[in-house]
Amino acid sequence: MTRQRPNRNCAGFTLVETALAIVIVGTGVLALVLAQETVHRQNAWGARAARAARLGNEIRERCFNLSPWDPVTGTAYWGMEPGESVVTDFDDIDDWDGLVFAGTSGPIDAAGTVLVDMEGWEQAVTVVAVNPADLTQVVAPGTSDVLRVRVDVSAPPQPGAPAEFITSVTWVQSW
Repeated sequence: MTRQRPNRNCAGFTLVETALAIVIVGTGVLALVLAQETVHRQNAWGARAARAARLGNEIRERCFNLSPWDPVTGTAYWGMEPGESVVTDFDDIDDWDGLVFAGTSGPIDAAGTVLVDMEGWEQAVTVVAVNPADLTQVVAPGTSDVLRVRVDVSAPPQPGAPAEFITSVTWVQSW
């Protein structure tokens, strides 16, 4: 009499095959989660960069139709003239030099209104007179009708952190 062996053609997976399948699927899921996290970080950076560009352009829009020099005092003053203290008083481009809009005074929009939903953001404005033949050459205030304006925009990477530089918006205005 011969002994019969048990039939090894059983349907199903072995423990090793199941473990290997779990490792492969888990690795794929982990890769997808990491890719999604990277996309979210890049999207957040893009949103901050776009907001910063918008803030720089808000100042540009505010200055668009201003003359380079004060209509009353001409080139006698660089920066704010006596009696000018708020955004609505600024009637020429050089009034904006050295201003920083942050905290309770900014950032501001093109109408000069403080944007309350942008706590920690700041706009720093620099205005210089430049040589019309060479826009990289800074000249003495009042000696050129060509001005270069730069708005540096900064914001905290997270609430409560110190502000970090994000972008600059620069333009040249001439009359």
